[in-house]
Amino acid sequence: PATPAPATTESGYGITDTSEDEGPAFDGKGYGLAKGTANTYIIPGMEEMSAQEYRDKLQETISARQAKRREESLKSREGKIGNANSQSYLDGLSNKGA
Repeated sequence: PATPAPATTESGYGITDTSEDEGPAFDGKGYGLAKGTANTYIIPGMEEMSAQEYRDKLQETISARQAKRREESLKSREGKIGNANSQSYLDGLSNKGA
């Protein structure tokens, strides 16, 4: 039989790492995301916001990121944005654009 994990939490249950990766063990931070991954739903001060305030602020931050991506795309990709940009990429892979 398997040896149970040592009791390390207040509830008396231990934590057993069953992953096969070689990275560091989960430290309980980061909402379960890989280190270095940005969580776009985390907004500074969100714990103190009402649900409506959070939704409004989240929409504001999403809209700002979209506007920034659009501006950068228009500058660097000859005015192609969204699906036109994706189609251009796919055309390049199949040499249809040449």
